[in-house]
Amino acid sequence: MKFPRFQLIITVFCFAILIAACGNEDPAREAATQQALETTGAVEQPAQPQQSTDPVNPQTPPDQQPQPTPSANPKEARPKTAGTINLGVTGGTTEKGKQTCVAITAKNFKAVVSMQYTLKWDPKVLRFKEVKGFSLPGLNADSFGKHILDKGLMTHSWYDANIKGITKGDGETLYEICYEAVGTAGSKSAVQIVDAPTIIEIANANSEFFTLDATPGTVLVK
Repeated sequence: MKFPRFQLIITVFCFAILIAACGNEDPAREAATQQALETTGAVEQPAQPQQSTDPVNPQTPPDQQPQPTPSANPKEARPKTAGTINLGVTGGTTEKGKQTCVAITAKNFKAVVSMQYTLKWDPKVLRFKEVKGFSLPGLNADSFGKHILDKGLMTHSWYDANIKGITKGDGETLYEICYEAVGTAGSKSAVQIVDAPTIIEIANANSEFFTLDATPGTVLVK
């Protein structure tokens, strides 16, 4: 006769209780009772050990698995610094409608093989006219970008074609920039070296970069 599952469970438990009440310790009956309980799922099976997630060595516990080696800090790999170069801009006084020139002078200019930066001024006070007085080999008017003069910006890029590096004495003039004063009397404008849009970068023949210490100049319209 076939019992429904819930009736079978009740029958097995009643049978087990009856045996315990009678104090019968017959091993055969105990084995039969245990088998019946396992058949109905009343006895929990021992938990299986958790599998390791290590695909290389599945027996290695997670806390003992090898950890990834941290990558090197990219900031630590930087080119050597060749020292500091000083570039200064001379100032002056002029009248509206007159032309005035400022000089770019150098200090600690030693074995320089390339140089780039941006020159900035107030276009409401000064209007660019020309660059002249070049003292570096290969430096000329084409070494200056003039596409944003209306914003008071001029880019500059120069390099030594012989890649030997050029040295200049302290205070020597590298070139001059000439402006027409267009501002009203009493107005003034700084002429300075800045880092945008062309970034500041000066290097020597050993591919070492200089730190730039730039001193601006001021033109006053009287």
